[in-house]
Amino acid sequence: LSGGRAKVGLDFVVTVLDAAWDAGAMQWKLCGATGDACVHKGNEWVPSLMLSGFVRPTGECSAQMAPPTPSVAATHLAALTFPCSLTVFAGFDMHLSLAAQDPQEGMVGFNFGAVPAGMELAVEATGSAGAMSMAWQPCLGALGLHAVCLDAADRHGNGSVASASSPMACLQLNVTRDPPPMFDMAPGRTPATLPPLTMGEEVRVELFAADANCLDSVEIVPATPEEAPGSMLPPGAMLHAAQPAQPPAGMCVGSSRVMTWTPAYNHGGWSGRVCFAAV
Repeated sequence: LSGGRAKVGLDFVVTVLDAAWDAGAMQWKLCGATGDACVHKGNEWVPSLMLSGFVRPTGECSAQMAPPTPSVAATHLAALTFPCSLTVFAGFDMHLSLAAQDPQEGMVGFNFGAVPAGMELAVEATGSAGAMSMAWQPCLGALGLHAVCLDAADRHGNGSVASASSPMACLQLNVTRDPPPMFDMAPGRTPATLPPLTMGEEVRVELFAADANCLDSVEIVPATPEEAPGSMLPPGAMLHAAQPAQPPAGMCVGSSRVMTWTPAYNHGGWSGRVCFAAV
């Protein structure tokens, strides 16, 4: 749509239940008011639904996928459901975990609306504590907004007891192009020009680059002749191994690399272009 607006279609399911909140169980309890007249007689609880994944907040109501961190628990995504959005970069994996819980013995599973082409759903646990995984690697043809809606539903008494469903949760997935890495040209970071050179004295040049995609990596390499004709490292210069670096605001991963050079006494008058690329 014009004006930077966009829209995505959603199918909502409204479920009306006779339930009261049980603070001790932290769960909705069925048939609290109508007793024997309750249509869910024999079904004690409304199943709960939890979506989680490794994400990095990018705003008050947005986030992007991030790599798993062993020492950090996955994020509960309740605050990122529709109308908030989760950014997924084309060509990179999205992986989310779904969990459903019912205190009453029985089966609990998941109901899904339409899902994007290529999205994979896999059952990981069954019973009164169900679990599924949601995996997707969108291609460039999937650029734009996608909605995935689901709920958790229980089953008791071989179908003789009315099933109850959790409140529906919808995720708005925003598939975008993978952004290119950038050099960090802030003060004290990558210099635009080399400092004055003196024969016999070492010069040290620090280079910093970053990428906004948390699932990507960034590396600093000498520019190729096609990228920068005539560019070359000075004779005898060393480009040291890359090191992780703190990315600037708005970026997610960072890398640094140091070039050192001690001009020899036969390098007087040397002049040349030294170019690097962030890839």
